[in-house]
Amino acid sequence: VLPALHARSRTSDASLGRLVWVLAQDSCYAVDTMTGEPAWRRVIGFDPPFSPVDTRGDVPGWLMYDRRASELVLCRVDNGKALWRQSLAAEPIGSPLIDEGQIYLVTKNRELLRIDLEIGTVSAVLTCSQAISGPPVLDASGQYLFAAGHRGLIYAVRKRPLECAAVTFTDHSAGAVPAPLTILGRLLLMAENDHASSSRLRLWDAADPSNPLPPEGESRVSGQVYDLPVVRGPHLVVPLQGERVAAFVVNDEAGRSEFKEVGTYRVQDGYTGPLHVALGPDQQFWLSSTAFRRFEIAADSVRLDPNFVAVGLTSQPLQAVGETFFVGRRSRFAEGVQFTNIDRNTLTGTWRTLLGARPKELLVGAGGNVVLITESGVVFNIPPSRLAQGGIELGAATDLDWPVSLNDPPFVARRSDGGAVVVTGGNSPRMWLVESTGRVAPPTELPAPLEHPPVQLSAGLVLASSGRLSLRSVQGSQKFEDWRAPVEAEQQPRWAHLLKTGDEEFLAINADGRCHRMQVRMGEISHLAQVAAIDLNPPAAVPPVSWEESILLVDVDHKLRRLNQRTLETEAEFAGAGAVLGLATIDRRVLIWDADTLRMLDGERLTEVWGLPLQGRIPVGRPVLRDAQIWFGCENGEILALECDTGRESPQTSLPQALSLGVITIGDALWGVACDGTLYRVPQAKAGAP
Repeated sequence: VLPALHARSRTSDASLGRLVWVLAQDSCYAVDTMTGEPAWRRVIGFDPPFSPVDTRGDVPGWLMYDRRASELVLCRVDNGKALWRQSLAAEPIGSPLIDEGQIYLVTKNRELLRIDLEIGTVSAVLTCSQAISGPPVLDASGQYLFAAGHRGLIYAVRKRPLECAAVTFTDHSAGAVPAPLTILGRLLLMAENDHASSSRLRLWDAADPSNPLPPEGESRVSGQVYDLPVVRGPHLVVPLQGERVAAFVVNDEAGRSEFKEVGTYRVQDGYTGPLHVALGPDQQFWLSSTAFRRFEIAADSVRLDPNFVAVGLTSQPLQAVGETFFVGRRSRFAEGVQFTNIDRNTLTGTWRTLLGARPKELLVGAGGNVVLITESGVVFNIPPSRLAQGGIELGAATDLDWPVSLNDPPFVARRSDGGAVVVTGGNSPRMWLVESTGRVAPPTELPAPLEHPPVQLSAGLVLASSGRLSLRSVQGSQKFEDWRAPVEAEQQPRWAHLLKTGDEEFLAINADGRCHRMQVRMGEISHLAQVAAIDLNPPAAVPPVSWEESILLVDVDHKLRRLNQRTLETEAEFAGAGAVLGLATIDRRVLIWDADTLRMLDGERLTEVWGLPLQGRIPVGRPVLRDAQIWFGCENGEILALECDTGRESPQTSLPQALSLGVITIGDALWGVACDGTLYRVPQAKAGAP
C-alpha cells in the first residue's frame, strides 16, 4: 500500500489520459495531467543519472535507468510495464539523445553506445580516449554528434558508422564543463567554468564537423554553469549558479554571427541547487529553482514578474503540456515531492500531489488501522480494508500545513499511551498530538523551539528548549515550573538526549556529556527538579536505552556501558563494536550493531552471545520478536530473521525498496515500511510460521 496526498480545487476536470512523470525517493510515478492522480509507480533506485525521456514509437514510452539492476529500461507510458531492458556495463552520464530510432548514450567507462529504440539492443559502441563529461548533442545537419571530453577537447562523432570524425582541442581543465553542450544552429556552445566566480561561454563554428572546429567568439558571465542552457529562436537563456539567469541574442548566419548579452537577473543569494528553465512564446521564459517564476526578455534587460508560486526547492526538470507546466518541488528538510500543475500565464494551479514523503513514525490502532506520520507534515490513516487491497491510497490524509519558510526538520516521537507528538521549530514553534485512531488535535503554540523530541511521563510531556526543561500536561490544566540549567557559558549546549526512566523520572543529556537525572515534584508549586548530575566522559554517541533498572549508553569511543539508573555509576562494559549505528533491547538481552556486525549481548554482563556479519545489510527501525526469532528490516530492503539464542539466519525475502522504519507487526502479519511510506506485507511472516 502506497499512501499519497492528493488535493484538487476543481473536481470537474475529467482525465484525458495524458500522463507526466514524477521522480520521488527511489521511484518514478506517472501522474494524470488533468486530475493529478497517480496512475502507476515503478521503483528504479535513488538518484538516477537522468530523468525519464519521452520516446515517440508505436507505443509511447519513457526511457529510464534502473540503478538497482544497472539496466536501461523502456516503459509504456500508460501502465509502466517494461517494453525492453538492456543491461549496461557502466552507469550513464547525462540524458540519452534519441534520433531516427536510435538511442545515443554516454557511460562512465568512456563509451558512447548506440541502442536500437524499438528492441533495446546495442548496435554500436565507440570507446573514447578519455572520459566524456556529458550527454551528446546533434549537429544542425543531423549527421554528427558532439560531446565534450573530461579535459581539453570536444569529440565530433559520425553517426554512421559510429566513429570519431574529428577532435577539437579546447584547453579546458578537467571537469570544467559539467553542463551539456548546446547547438545554436551552425554554432556550438560550450560553458566552461574556468574561474571560481565566473564562467566563459565559448562558441565554435560547427558547420564542418569532419574537421577541428574554429572558435567563433566567447562571453564571460558571473557565476558558474551546471544546468542546461535553453534556446528558442534567436534567444538563449543560461542558468547560472547563485540563482541567476543570463539572456542572449544569437545569430548563427555565416559572416554575420552575433552573440549579444541582453541582460542578467539574480533572484537571491545563497541558493546553490539546480535551475530548470523553459523558454516560451513572446520572449518569455520560466524558471523553477526556489519557486516557479516567469521572466520576460526585453530589448536590453531581463524582467521578472513579481508574482511567483510553488515555493520550495526544485526537484526535477519542467514538463509542459499546452499552456500548463508541471512543477516538482520539495522543502529544505524533507524528501517528499510536491507536484503541481501551473498555468504559464496566470501562475495558478488546480491540484497538488505529494509523493515520496519519508515516514518518521508508524502507529497501529486498536482496530487495525495504520497511522503514518511523515517528515513532510502529512498524517495518513490507512484502514485495515485498504491494507488488504493494496495499491495507491489517496484518501484519509491530514495535512498539518507547515509554513513554506520552515527550514528545520520536525521532531516526531511516539508517546507511551500509543499516540505520537509532532513538533516544528522556526519563528512559530508548534506541537501536534496524533492519536492511534488517526485523530490529530489542533496545534499548540510553544514559547521556544525545541532541541529534542518530547518524552512522555505520567504527568505530561517533557519539552527541552535551550537551557530549559519544561513539563506540559497533555490532558489536564496542571502547571509545572520549568527547570533551568546553570549558566556556565554564553551559549548553553544543546540537549542531545532525553530518556524516560520511570513514570515521573527521566535523564537529560546535553551535547557536552552533562547528564542530569530529573524528577517530577508535585506540591503547591509543582516543578521539575534535578536529583543528580554527572559528566559522561566520553559523551553519548547514540540515543541511550532504558533496560530494567539500568541505562545502556554508547559513547563516542564506541564503548557500551550499563549504568545504574539511580547512581549513574558504571556496572558493566562492552568494547567490541565499531562505530555503533543502533542499540536495542529484546527479552533481557541487548542488540548492538555497527556497519559490519550485529551482536547479541547478555544484558546483565554485556558479554557477547553471538555475532552476525551484516555484509552491507544495515538494520533500521525497531527489532520484532516473533516465535523465538528476531526480525529486522534493513536499509537495502532485505529482511533478517534470526534465532534469538544462536543468531542463526533463516532465509527470507528482499523487498523491492529501501526501508526506513524497518518491520512492524500489524494484526497477525509482519510488514516492511519503505522509504516513501509504502507498506509491504512480508511473506512467510504469519503468526506461528515465521
